[in-house]
Amino acid sequence: MNDLATALTSRLLIITFLFVVVAPFLPLLISQQWGWWQAWAYAVVTIAAFVVSRALAGRRNPELLVESHLPGQLQGGVTCGML
Repeated sequence: MNDLATALTSRLLIITFLFVVVAPFLPLLISQQWGWWQAWAYAVVTIAAFVVSRALAGRRNPELLVESHLPGQLQGGVTCGML
C-alpha cells in the first residue's frame, strides 16, 4: 500500500504541475511570442491565484488540504474511481 501511495502522490504531483504551471504558459508556448506581456501576466496571475487560494484554504481549514490530496477517498473508507 505504501508503494501505491507513493505512486499516487507522484502522479498527483505531475498532474498538478501540468495544470498549475504548464497550462497557464500554453499561450506562450503555442505562439512562441515571448514578448507577449498579456500572456505572461495571465500565467503569473493564474499561478499566484492557485498558490494564494491553497494558502488561504490551509490557513482556514487544514483538513481541506489533506482531503484534496486524497482523491477517491470518501468518509467511511469508501473509494470512488476518480483517477
